[in-house]
Parts: sequence; structure tokens; C-alpha cells
Amino acid sequence: PGGNFSNADVWECDFSAFAAPGEYVVSFQGIGGSFPFEIGSQVYRQAFYLTARGLYHQRAGLNLEKRFTDWPRPADHSPMLNGTSIRYTTLRYMDQTTESGNKEEVYSHLASGNLESYGWYHDAGDWDGYPSHSVVPKSLMTIYELAPERFVDGELNLPESGNRIPDILDEAAWLVNYYRRNVGPTGGIFGSRISPDLAGGDTDGVPSWEDPREWVAFGEEPLASFDFAGMAAQLAFCLKQVDTPSEPRRMRDRQRGPNLRREVRFLLESAKRAYSWAQNNLRPGDEAKVRDARMYAAAWLYKTSADPSYQDQFRIDTRVRSADTSAFEAQKWGVWAYVTIPDGWPGLDQSLKSDLTAAAKAFADSENLSAAGQRSYRQGGHFWMPLVIGQATTPWVMPSIVAYELGGDPKYLRCVINTADYMLGGNPLNMTWVTGLGHRSPREILHLDAWYDGIADIIPGIVPYGPHRGERNGWNGPWDSDYARDRAVYPEVSQWPGHELYFENRYCPITNEFTVHQNIAPAAAVYAYLAGPPGAFSPNRQPSAHLNAPLSGAGYEKGQVIVFGASAEDTDGWISRVEFYLGPHKVGEAMSAPYSCDYRALLTGSFPAIAVAFDNKGRRAASESVTITVR
Repeated sequence: PGGNFSNADVWECDFSAFAAPGEYVVSFQGIGGSFPFEIGSQVYRQAFYLTARGLYHQRAGLNLEKRFTDWPRPADHSPMLNGTSIRYTTLRYMDQTTESGNKEEVYSHLASGNLESYGWYHDAGDWDGYPSHSVVPKSLMTIYELAPERFVDGELNLPESGNRIPDILDEAAWLVNYYRRNVGPTGGIFGSRISPDLAGGDTDGVPSWEDPREWVAFGEEPLASFDFAGMAAQLAFCLKQVDTPSEPRRMRDRQRGPNLRREVRFLLESAKRAYSWAQNNLRPGDEAKVRDARMYAAAWLYKTSADPSYQDQFRIDTRVRSADTSAFEAQKWGVWAYVTIPDGWPGLDQSLKSDLTAAAKAFADSENLSAAGQRSYRQGGHFWMPLVIGQATTPWVMPSIVAYELGGDPKYLRCVINTADYMLGGNPLNMTWVTGLGHRSPREILHLDAWYDGIADIIPGIVPYGPHRGERNGWNGPWDSDYARDRAVYPEVSQWPGHELYFENRYCPITNEFTVHQNIAPAAAVYAYLAGPPGAFSPNRQPSAHLNAPLSGAGYEKGQVIVFGASAEDTDGWISRVEFYLGPHKVGEAMSAPYSCDYRALLTGSFPAIAVAFDNKGRRAASESVTITVR
């Protein structure tokens, strides 16, 4: 607000009448051309595939096996698989006023023994579990509910693939099952916050699977129990949708019906127990703390069971009305659950549903459409939100998706598509804000495990915070965004367009960090919704590269020209470029075969040399490394 994003003229061109599938560029005489792009029914599915698998790569407590990923990793933070010590504190996280609580208080309430808890999510720079991570399953399940026909089993190559449940629900179930395992001494759900922060012992250069610290899980509490109750009921609802396909009933019964219906029953029983425990274990002062989670749980339990008592509680807790959407952000998951209940549902309060439907559309108007209408690039998102934590990289347009499903108004779908396109390359940096996707994507991400896994490429499917414009805070280390600005930016940073304020400094959290709930899950949900029918989609395969020159062991004099040469191949596309590196330094690139470049040696010593090939959809492959000497 009060400025612009690109500090440049923007032309709007209407190509809506052109829809022939194929690969194209937009070219302007005297100006230049775009990167190649595709028109087709599957153009968003690769983005969904990568971001959904980005969530898989952030799972805690399991081996990431080679058969499921090119970025394998040993099991981390699992008492059974790598011996992590996890303790239980009887303190409730819902009562804490700091992120990890007070050490003396937490440790004075530790129970004896160790837990066998595992299975939360990592973020970028820490491996803790947070209550906010529940956004991951909620986002994925909401999209599945709205468009179940777009998702199938086996499309994400997950460990659960082949179980006859769409993979998007398998990923959603990862955190739901973590909560389901975490039943406390009296029946409540614990572990919404699990952390090693209070134990100390942080060391540099340690990946998650070598973390030696003691972890603490916060105790059973009503807030976590209500949240789990809602997620479990929502997952049960989605699995019911899986169990109603068009195939013959006898085939369904034989292949998946009984087990799936048993899982639905177990989920609903777990949800009801958690809800009942939470209601019976409220303390004075808890009502305001649990209201939003309870209304979410009540909405889903009513939606799955038709028990009117849950709708009664939903009415009590709901603060949203069409005339006042100020509480919508806090209560959106419950509202969205209720407004998508089909008309004619037993006992449905049609008046309340109509009013909340109007509120959901009003929220989409204010949260997404208002911003899109004031921006030349037409992307949605909160207009008054500062340029932080993904404002320029993450498609926060779930409100518009739900609003579109509630009435089919095309203005909401246009906002979703325009926003997705902005994040997938139609922005001032011409950058695709998903690692491993497209011709230009982020590479220097703050991701501790990726730094220590011995693999040159960053894990694909990560959506970073990206461009940041904040107040100067006086810090002056390489972890701070001001560090690059103060030393390498001209003109002065305040003169830069906001959405170009991105510097690939992997040590700078506020631009190259991410979280699963703020960035990856919202992106995966939006790209999933736009993906269309699964059809004949195949994930983009990795290209291959071979360094032909220089030869291993070759020697050069300082100032001598070193000739680099490589061969590269892509079996399902084409090679867009080959980059050449000497040590950490890029020394040249070639856009077409024969791939070669000349470099005049400036430094002396022994250096590894490699070639990196990029295909037309963003995957890359490094060649074997050879060592040369410059004297």
C-alpha cells in the first residue's frame, strides 16, 4: 500500500480466446520474450505434485527411502528408530505465554519415563511440532472434499501409495495420526507442541537425524483435543467420499470397503472421545481459548453424524455473521465446514447456513478480491499485510476457492488462477516460487537437512518466504535481510520495488525460510484445486549430465583459459541450459548444444569442476565432479 510492486509499466493482454494446447512464448518486438510455457489441462499438476511431496519431505520420524525420493534421509526424532528421548510435561501448551514455555516450570512437571511419540512435521530452520501445523491436513482435506474426482491413489509416490486411498488424503492423515497416537493419561490429546528448545545443546552442522537433544511434549489439553476431534471427523468425511465410487458394490466391498469403513468408524469414535474429554476437562478461563477449535470440531462432528447437539454448540461458538466477518480468519475452518453441508441435512439450520455463506463470500471479497482489484498483477492476498512470510510467493486464496464452490461466481476462480499464475512465474522476477519447478526457481533455501544430505540440489516443492520489506532492525549478520542490502544493493533499498527484494542468501530466515503451514500447504492446496483431472500425468523426470572437459587431474597455469564442455539429455522434455562450476563459483553457461564455455583461471589451487543441466520444467542434474589444479 502506498507504493507499487514492480516500479514499472504493466500491460494487460487478453489471451482468453486462445486455448489450443501446446508450448508457447509471448514475444514482443523490440522488448523480448517470455520463458516457454504450456497451455493444457495438466499445467498445474506438476506444481501440486512437487508441493505435496514437499510436505512428505518435511515429515518427522521416518526414513525417507530411496524408492520414494531422490533425497533420502535417515529417520529422525523417533524413539523407536533413532533413540530420540521425548519427555512428557503435564503442563498444557494452551496456557503458555511464550513459544516453548518456562524451562523451570516445564521441567518441574515432567512425568517419569520416555514417550514413543513420533510423526509431526518439520519447518525450515527447526524440527519442532506446532499447533499451527494443523493447517496442513485441514487445507488438503478441504480441497479433497471440494473436488474429490481430481485425486487418485499412487500419484504422489508416498509410502502409503497403493492403499486405495488418494495420496492427498494419505498426506493429510500423517498429522492426524500423530495426534491420534498421542492420547494422554486421562484420555486427552497431547503433543500439539513438541520441542527441544529448553534442553539446550544446540550445535552447528547437525542434521535432524543426528540431533542429540532431549525433546518435551506438552500435556493433554482441551484445545489440542478439540482440534484433533475436528481433523479426525474431517478425515472420516473425506474417506467416506473415497468409499462411494462408481465401481460395482461387490468390487468395492472386496477390495477396500470393509477396511475403509472400519477406519472411518475408528476416526469418528476417536473424534467423539476427544471432543467429550475436552468438554469435561475445561478449567475456568478456558472458554475463550478453545472456542474457535471447538466450533471447528462441532461443525465436522455434526456434518458426519447429524447429531444436533454438535450444531447447538456450533451456534454458541460461532462469532461470524454476514454483517461482521472480523472473526472469520480465526473461525474459517469451522465456517467452511458448515457452509458446505448439503441442503437437506438432518436438522440443518438453513438460516444460519445462508448467513454464513454470505459471510464466506464477503470474506473472500475483502481478503482476496479487494487486493487483486488494486494490483496490476491481479494476485489475491490481504492488501494491507506487510511484505513478509510469503506475501509475494504463496497463493493464499483458499477463501476464493470456497466462495467459488458456494455459487460458481467466475470472479473467484479468476482470482485463484491469476494468483497462482503470479506465484508460478508471472511476477517481476519471472521466478517460479516452488523449488525445482520452472526455468527460474529458488535454490538457496534455509533448510538444514538439505545442507547436510550430501546432495547438491535443494529438495523440490519448497515455497520460501521470498521478498521482504520490513523495518531496519539494526542487526548486522548474514542471517539478516539488511546484511545484503547494506553491502551489495544499489540504489538504496527503499527505492527498490518490493517484489524484487529477494536475495538468495540461505542464511537469511526472513527471505529464505519457510513453514509447512504458512507456505507449502496453502500452495499445495491451491495447485491441487487447479490441477484438473489426473489424466495421463507423469511427474517430470530428472535430466542427465556428463562433464566432458576439463579432464580429471588436468593442470593449468593462472591466467590460462579452461575450456568446459558437457553433454546432457532429457528423456521427457528438453535441456534449457547447462551451467558450469569451478568450486562454488559459476563460471559460465550454455543455452544450446554443444554445451561449452571458456573460463580464464584467476585463482590458484585445486578445485572440483562440475556441469549442471536444467530441463525445460525446472529439474536439474549435476554431473560427476572432477578435480583440476591451477598453479
